[in-house]
Amino acid sequence: MHEKLEKTDINDLVECAAAGNEIAFSDLLDRYAPLINRSVSSFRYCGMESEDLSQEALIALLYAVRTFRSESGVSFGLYAKICITNRLITTAKKRAAPVGSVSYEEERERSDEGANDPSVVLGDAERVEMIVRSAKKELSGFENRVFDLYLAGYTAKETAALLSIGEKSVSNALFRIRGKLKKLLS
Repeated sequence: MHEKLEKTDINDLVECAAAGNEIAFSDLLDRYAPLINRSVSSFRYCGMESEDLSQEALIALLYAVRTFRSESGVSFGLYAKICITNRLITTAKKRAAPVGSVSYEEERERSDEGANDPSVVLGDAERVEMIVRSAKKELSGFENRVFDLYLAGYTAKETAALLSIGEKSVSNALFRIRGKLKKLLS
């Protein structure tokens, strides 16, 4: 098992990892493994091996570490989730593109436009953050705790264990949260 840093603040860990501290990055990877696993599992039917998807998600996490700016007002967890999701979507689209329709260079240029541009990613993150803040106002205290863990990538089973409650209670809370989000977005 690897050594862990004493720092528990995510922003401090991100800053250390961005500066090249491998232990800090390893700690971040441990903390965000549930998010990566959940993201990868949602793309399991895109025609790629889960190991390849996991590598893409890991690259996206590294990208998130290197480009994250805490002064943006967006949490690192949300920023990382957006970076990982965007990377997996781009990868899945490349995989699904018909062979020979465009050259590799053209496809790469097209898919890279905005996908890794921090201003585009931060703009998306700001919109998502605004929606999350609005949703949190509508949620109960319990639903907010469940929602935070959901956004961090934890499964219902993991959330239940963390909150010392039944998995069914978490599933019910997630169902109510989805309903409130749908109502908020409509």
